[in-house]
Amino acid sequence: MRYRGAMATRLLKPLWIETPRHPSLTGSDKHEMSLQPLPSSWSCNLADNALTWSRGIFDLFGIAPGIRVDRRDAVSMYTAESRALLERFRADAIATCGSFTMEAEICRADGTKRWIMLTADVECRCGRPVQLYGSKLDITADRLSHEAHSPA
Repeated sequence: MRYRGAMATRLLKPLWIETPRHPSLTGSDKHEMSLQPLPSSWSCNLADNALTWSRGIFDLFGIAPGIRVDRRDAVSMYTAESRALLERFRADAIATCGSFTMEAEICRADGTKRWIMLTADVECRCGRPVQLYGSKLDITADRLSHEAHSPA
């Protein structure tokens, strides 16, 4: 069995952690805390494409925890451009027993658009891929902040 990278197997609430604000801040601003999202874990059995999600993934996609989610339904929540990249990177990772990281835009069950950072790695047994696993992190606030401060 080959595992590359680290993955949390189970995350419990809260899905956010407090972190110090940017070091360039001065005075009392330096001691203020901001909330940062925690990554949530997922896996996909390559034999049958069965998904296993931590609670945070359900929350990220706006789906009630514990519901069995078909991979085709989950993939349909990615925008067309993100879906095409996901499938290309996924196929390459499986073919090479490799890994990938990407940003993707999803449309949650309630219609809200979110940006996520997706990391994935392949578990191989005897040189054969058996499972894809990784984490997803909500990066919507960072994306929106970056877009707001980028030149038009």
